[in-house]
Amino acid sequence: MTQSRTIPLLLVEDNPADVRLIQEMIAKGGSAPFVLSVASCVSDALQQVLTDRFAVLLLDLGLPDSQGLDTLSRMRAHALGIPIVVLTGLDDEELALQALHEGAQDYIVKGQISGPTLTRILHYAMERKQAEETLRRSKEIAEAADRSKSEFLATMSHELRSPLGVIFGYLEMLLEGEFGPLSAEQHDALQRIDQNARGLFALISDVLDFNQLENGRLPIRIQPVRVSEMLATINYETQSLQKLSGLTFNWRSDPEVPLLYTDPGKLQVIIKNLFTNAVKFTLTGQITVHASTCNGGVEIVVCDTGIGIPTEQQERIFAAFHQVHNAPSRYGGVGLGLYIVRRFVEALGGRVTLKSQVGNGSTFRVWLPLSSADAVQASAPAEQEGKSG
Repeated sequence: MTQSRTIPLLLVEDNPADVRLIQEMIAKGGSAPFVLSVASCVSDALQQVLTDRFAVLLLDLGLPDSQGLDTLSRMRAHALGIPIVVLTGLDDEELALQALHEGAQDYIVKGQISGPTLTRILHYAMERKQAEETLRRSKEIAEAADRSKSEFLATMSHELRSPLGVIFGYLEMLLEGEFGPLSAEQHDALQRIDQNARGLFALISDVLDFNQLENGRLPIRIQPVRVSEMLATINYETQSLQKLSGLTFNWRSDPEVPLLYTDPGKLQVIIKNLFTNAVKFTLTGQITVHASTCNGGVEIVVCDTGIGIPTEQQERIFAAFHQVHNAPSRYGGVGLGLYIVRRFVEALGGRVTLKSQVGNGSTFRVWLPLSSADAVQASAPAEQEGKSG
């Protein structure tokens, strides 16, 4: 029969009578093979912890060189990873709760326990501490994996965007006839290539934006924006999509729309995501994009004559990776576009609303304040994290 492995236990207690009692309780506590060491003060205990490896500490809070919860704090600061059971003469429920909150594994009162109970408490303390350490290590591994994932997505998104920029440049030159005239069939083929390449670019951008949102890294850069000029830019950039769709498009900006002070990059993503989403789910009819003044800010409306969205799904479509079930779509996607729209709008201090009916199209309304400075101030920690990352 093999002998059980011994468990080194450090008792921090200055009362000799209590020390003898604990020694006897440990000896009569059953089969638990504890080997007891004793320290009479915190300084002595700290020295022993530095030189010996203990599996568990049994700590009195009232010692010659330390009193109360300060005793526990000092021991925890140096006895890293070692479970501590508080042993005290004070039957104080509030103190017990505070000790547990400060990291003690258990709180026992002198004179209220037997040998078997004490050894059982010590064993449970070691098991709980081991479980805590396992959970902590698992959390650290998960966080490291999440950081690696984020870095990978950011790197891949950048590396994929760069060659797509070159592709767009050559496609534009080909479509404009800079390498010679094109037949109607060739021109149509290049337009389809261009549209699919832009769809891939949008997907990559969505993944990168989602990664930033999920990691709280969303820097906001305020600049003056003329909404009419932005609508004209998006109109131009989506010409291939518009021609292939066979739909009618109406882009309007009221002349009195004031200058916006907001993040132009995020505003462009908002409008473009809403626009391309409308094209995806509109088989016939028209799409209107209209900017106007509204309630002391600017409202941008994207209205379509598409398939519409069932009432029970109208809130869920703003969730990440959600798409309308069984909806016919001309282009693929992973369900991030509207999620990014809502998060970006909120980051800019605005709101987005939806009105839709199955078979009668959808209308998305984005309202933004004239200045997003207040929203930027509120999200300053996230911005600083994004800059440092």
